[in-house]
Formats: sequence, C-alpha cells, structure tokens
Amino acid sequence: MGVEESTEKRQTEREESEDLGELRFIQILTELGADKLFKDQCELGTLWCALQRDRPELLSILEDVLVHSVSHLQDSLRERDSLELALRRRESDHDRVVRSIYEEMESQNREEREKRLAQDSIRQWDRRQKIAEELKTREQELETTLAKQREVETS
Repeated sequence: MGVEESTEKRQTEREESEDLGELRFIQILTELGADKLFKDQCELGTLWCALQRDRPELLSILEDVLVHSVSHLQDSLRERDSLELALRRRESDHDRVVRSIYEEMESQNREEREKRLAQDSIRQWDRRQKIAEELKTREQELETTLAKQREVETS
C-alpha cells in the first residue's frame, strides 16, 4: 500500500466520518423539531462536523446549546402564535363592536328620518285643514255678501 493509497483511504474515511456526523446532526435537529427552524443548517452542520473532527469533546456542549436554543425558540414561536391569536380575537371583537355601533347609528338615523317625515306629514295635514277651514269661512263670507247684494238689488 503506497502513500497515495493511504492518503486516499484516510480521505475516504474522513469523508465517511463527516457524512455520518452530518447525518447524526440532521437526526438531532429532526428529533428536536429544529429541522424547520434554522434557515441555514449548512453552517451548523459544518460546525458540527468540524467539532466532531477537531474537538469531539465539545459536541455535547454544542448539542446542549442547540437543545436550549431550540427549546427557547419553540417557546418564543408558541408565544408569538398565542399573541397573534389574541390579536386576531381582539380585532374580531373590535370589528364586531364597530359594526354594532354602526348598525345602531344607522337605526337611529332611520328612526329620526321617519320621525321627521311623520312630523312633516302632520304639519302638512294641519296646514291643509287650516286652509280648508279658511276657504270654507271665505265661501260663507262670499255667500253672505252675495246674499246681501241680491237683497240690495231686489229692494
């Protein structure tokens, strides 16, 4: 076995080891539910493989940091979702209150309009009655005047 073959063999073993390390890293992220949380898993994977190769004793620390970070991130996401839900409920309640106030105002406006129309109708009826009475009075006066004129003409 030559130096070249030995170097190739070590390179192949290193690549296989890194592939296994990367698979382990992806498995850990999946178990934590973090495979969808981190946008750039590649950098974390590279760090994981580098630690596995150069400082394997630090892998457990990185894993603990990831566990803590993912837990905190998931808590934050749940809190955000809860706050968004509360906001949507408040918006819905607010919309319902505004709609109710608007409908009440529309109803009041309609009632006021109907009241004014009824009052106008009553006033017009009163006016017609007064005009009719005045007309009747004037007709009576006219008849009285005509009767007096006929009397004067016949005498």
